[in-house]
Amino acid sequence: MKTVNGIEQLWQPDWFKKINISDYDAFYISGYEMEDEKAARVILDALDKRESSAVVLFDASPRIEYISDETIQRLYDNHVIIHCNEDEIDHLVPGVSSLELKCRQLFEKTHSPVILTLGKQGAYLCEGKYSQMIRSINVKVVNTLGAGDTFCGGFLAGLSQDMSVQEAVQEGNEIAGLVVGQDSGSLLDR
Repeated sequence: MKTVNGIEQLWQPDWFKKINISDYDAFYISGYEMEDEKAARVILDALDKRESSAVVLFDASPRIEYISDETIQRLYDNHVIIHCNEDEIDHLVPGVSSLELKCRQLFEKTHSPVILTLGKQGAYLCEGKYSQMIRSINVKVVNTLGAGDTFCGGFLAGLSQDMSVQEAVQEGNEIAGLVVGQDSGSLLDR
């Protein structure tokens, strides 16, 4: 799928003066926002003020190939949980054929879970030496628009309800399954 950038790359430092970053337990960063060096710097500078226990989920996005090595390294240094698909992980870990090895190499860089979504197969979760495939629910796929974003939302919602990482991945799978099983990319249309 080809996508283009837009307003998400116009982040301003003043926006973060209106909130206290340390009040938040979880953050979602999309690759769309990280493509522009200035926007990435603004967001990552703000995240430097978060509590050390706060979760940061980085959703690589189809724009991953346009994110600079410097920004990627800064994400790694922030111990982000990485969520990506098979195409996106190839940009993060080129030249390695095994998906398991790619996930382990990313874990070594972030020291945080790596979640590789694999469509109807489910999601592969790597937490260092511990890895597992978490199956998705069986649904007839109608439209994949919004599946990745929905997965991330379900995953973060699960973590906010004190689910384990594995349980939160299952939650993300289930909610994404609901979205791909309908024409609309919104659960509000159900």
